[in-house]
Amino acid sequence: MMEKMACALTDRSKVMPGGRSHWGGSGSAEAAGATAGKSTAGVAAGTDVQAAQRTQLRTASIAVAFLVAAVAGRVLFAGVPNVQPVTALCIVAGMVCGRRWGLAMGMSAALLSNMVLGQGIWTLFQMAGWGAVGWTAGALFAHPRSGAFGRWMVVCAFGFVASLAFGALMDSQVVLLVGGAMPMQTILGIYAAGLPFNLAHAIGTVAFLIPLGALIRCRSKIVAK
Repeated sequence: MMEKMACALTDRSKVMPGGRSHWGGSGSAEAAGATAGKSTAGVAAGTDVQAAQRTQLRTASIAVAFLVAAVAGRVLFAGVPNVQPVTALCIVAGMVCGRRWGLAMGMSAALLSNMVLGQGIWTLFQMAGWGAVGWTAGALFAHPRSGAFGRWMVVCAFGFVASLAFGALMDSQVVLLVGGAMPMQTILGIYAAGLPFNLAHAIGTVAFLIPLGALIRCRSKIVAK
């Protein structure tokens, strides 16, 4: 009789899924382990999403702060010909927040500041120019080692050249608006007349970049904390 009961229990354990007996066994342990693994993976994924959201929020906040400073600074320095902090702040915004934020910040700074200083066809050229400066700075200098002194000097040199390029773009606006078949001498005269103002812009940009050097040097700590 005892032998028949043992055989019956053995046969029943064979037909249970996963080789489990009626009382549980290795199959139950494996199922519990799989469930725990899935739960751990879900928690890790949720943590990564929250960290990414915090980083994006922090980056957006920094970009908005740069935008406010650029608009306010341009309005405050409106009385000084071609000296304003917008170009320098576009560069730093692109480096700290990324090229897309640099582009958006540059375009927004031109549009918003001109609501006070006056809108016109020049606004489109300014949006294009400052947006390009912010995007290019983000593409060139968004690197963890961008805080090195030598690299910071390269950033200042870039700011100087970018300011001259921005000035040339604005001078080209004058050439395009005047239209007609202007003689080359007149065109060169327009660019020559704008050169002193463009140099003032370039020198001012470097002067603004110097106190902003601390932000440039710790860009990885601001965004990647």
